[in-house]
Amino acid sequence: MENIKNTIQKIVGKLEENKQAKTIIEIWNSIIDEHTLNKTELENIKNGELIVKVKDSSTLYLLSIKKHKIIEQINEQTKEEKIKNIRFKIKP
Repeated sequence: MENIKNTIQKIVGKLEENKQAKTIIEIWNSIIDEHTLNKTELENIKNGELIVKVKDSSTLYLLSIKKHKIIEQINEQTKEEKIKNIRFKIKP
């Protein structure tokens, strides 16, 4: 019986993670301008770190400059401190 309870808790946890990720994706899409948005892809959210793939170094630089403001806006809109850092990496 304990195994069933643990399995259900894991499933509910995954559903909650997916819901939070969807919310963060929606916020990302609303705060990043369309031109820049087309050059990004949200890859993962892990331990408070949002990992974003970018198309080129100029986009990486632009988003790096705005990083703290983006984190602030995401956390403000989620009403939680979900994102502590954003890591940008260039798509291969």
